[in-house]
Amino acid sequence: MTQQLDFVSKVVKEEEDAFLRTVDNGLSMLDQANKNISGEEAFKLYDTFGFPLDLTKLVATEKGLTVDEPGFEIEMQKQKTRSRSAAVLETEDWVTINDIASSKFVGYDSLETKAKIVKYRKVTGKGKELYQIILDQTPFYAESGGQVGDSGSLSFGEGWSEVKIIDTKKRKRPHHPFY
Repeated sequence: MTQQLDFVSKVVKEEEDAFLRTVDNGLSMLDQANKNISGEEAFKLYDTFGFPLDLTKLVATEKGLTVDEPGFEIEMQKQKTRSRSAAVLETEDWVTINDIASSKFVGYDSLETKAKIVKYRKVTGKGKELYQIILDQTPFYAESGGQVGDSGSLSFGEGWSEVKIIDTKKRKRPHHPFY
C-alpha cells in the first residue's frame, strides 16, 4: 500500500512540476512581448509550451496588449489537420517502481487480486494522455489470438479513486521478460 501511495504521489508531483515549468516558460516569453501577440505566437505558446490561450489573453490584457484570436484559431485548425494525418503515439520512457523478472496472470483463478505496479509510462496520441502500466500479477486477460483484452479498474485502497483500465495487451518483445 505504501508503494502505491508513493507512486500516486510521484505522478501528481511530476504533473505539478511540469505545469509550473509550462507557466514559467510562457510567462517568460510573454514578458519579452512589446507588441500585440499574433495568432502564430499565441499558438506557439499553446502548442509548443502548453500555455493555455486564456492565460495568454489574461497576461496580454494586464500588459495592455491584444491577442489575435482569429489567427490563433486558424493555426489551431492547421494543427488539427496535421494531427489527424499523423495519428502517431508518443511514448515516454518506462519508470520502474519494482524490478521483477516477469508478470503473473491469475485470471483463471480470480477476478480480483492485490498487485504491485512494476513500471509505467505515459502515452500521448490523438489528443489523449494515457498510461501504460505493468503489474507483478494481474487478473486482466491480455489481447491475444484475436480476442479482445480485458477492461476494468485498479483500486488503490479505501479513500482513493479508481483508475479505469480500457485495454490489456501482451508486450511483444521476446528479449524482455514481459511478453
